[in-house]
Amino acid sequence: MPFVSKRVFRRTSAVAGLRDRLRGWLRREPKPFVPRTILIADGNAANRQSTARLIESLGYTSLQTPSVAEALERLEDQHPEFVLLGFELQDASGLEALKKIRQLDSDLPVIMLAPDLWDARVAQAMRQGAIAYLAKPFGQDDLRELLGRR
Repeated sequence: MPFVSKRVFRRTSAVAGLRDRLRGWLRREPKPFVPRTILIADGNAANRQSTARLIESLGYTSLQTPSVAEALERLEDQHPEFVLLGFELQDASGLEALKKIRQLDSDLPVIMLAPDLWDARVAQAMRQGAIAYLAKPFGQDDLRELLGRR
């Protein structure tokens, strides 16, 4: 049997130990992914559905509603982590809906869905507690950036 110095033996055993630890890390069970739930409240069905497709393509679960009354019910029953709120709903304006949402849950992040960049209601919504706004048309990257902040 050839002579092996203690220094080489220690280095070899350290490498073997590291190899075993790496194998253990790679064999860990993946953590279960629980998608975040996002409520989309918008009176325009086409906008609501296209936003829902974008949300779901990012791995989130979407809830859709065209009215404030239904949105408030969903907030109480299903506890979404975000609300994407349009300015035009079937039974109220987006600013009225924002006020009601704030009364129900003052910490829930609400992102306003503006029809364009120059909508004057955006500033008022931000003063009433919206955390951000997205101007239509927006893409997957825009949503990912806003939703990833929280």
